[in-house]
Amino acid sequence: QTKLETMKKYLLYIILPLLIVNLSACGASKKKSRLGFTGKENAEQAFAKCVQLSTKKKFQESIDCLEIFKTRFPNTEYALQAELKVGDAYYLKKEYLLAAETYQFFTKLHPDSDKLDYAFFRIGMSYLKATSPKIDRDQEHLPKAIDSFAIVL
Repeated sequence: QTKLETMKKYLLYIILPLLIVNLSACGASKKKSRLGFTGKENAEQAFAKCVQLSTKKKFQESIDCLEIFKTRFPNTEYALQAELKVGDAYYLKKEYLLAAETYQFFTKLHPDSDKLDYAFFRIGMSYLKATSPKIDRDQEHLPKAIDSFAIVL
């Protein structure tokens, strides 16, 4: 892949959804939003509300909530966890390629994080799940899974 193609993917999968979420958040009233934010929560409370949505299997709402959380509380200890939780929600939603892209973006943004092993493991699992178990089907994601697992080991 060329750098231009990679940048287009990031724009399509990461930046564009962030802009959409931010624009929809701007239109929210001061009342409690559908994501559970009142604006009075601290970072810990807001993060817990977002994670709870995922626990209730409301994965898209959890993703939206976590994206808003990252813009409201960018410099908190929970912001880093929120980035990984977005990938986890995509994974649980069975959108494995989006999950892999989210985890890869995390590894590029936080190359010194102590959560890198987790991110690379989840990249491998995402690509493995995206690969068809049938040998006569396209196996294009399998080498990426193997490469990610090799980094962890």
